[in-house]
Amino acid sequence: MVVEDPTLATLGAGMSPETAPDEIRGNFYNLMQVSLFEIAWFSHQHGQLPHDYFASWVANMAAVTQRPAFRTMWQNDRTKILHAGFRQYMNTLVETSSVSAPVQPGRAPSS
Repeated sequence: MVVEDPTLATLGAGMSPETAPDEIRGNFYNLMQVSLFEIAWFSHQHGQLPHDYFASWVANMAAVTQRPAFRTMWQNDRTKILHAGFRQYMNTLVETSSVSAPVQPGRAPSS
C-alpha cells in the first residue's frame, strides 16, 4: 500500500513527512525485494528450492545490492527485522558482491 500511496509511510514506518514520495516508494520496493529473497533463501536452506533456481535469485540480488538506493535502505534500522542467518548472508552479499563477481548460492559469499 505504501508503494502505491507513499503518504501512508509517515503513519508508522519511520519516514518523515518531508521524505519525497519517490524515495518512499523506492525504499519499500527494495524492502519487498529483500523480503521475497529471504523467503527464497529460507526455502533453499530447507531443501525446498533447487540450487539452480536459487542461483538465479542470488545473481539478481547481487545486482540489486549494487544500487545506491538499496544500500541506503539496507543501512536503515527498519530492515533489522529479518532472520539473523539471512541478515548475515545479506550483509556479506552487500559487502562482497559486484556484477562481475557472482556469489555462491546457498551460503554466504566468501571474502
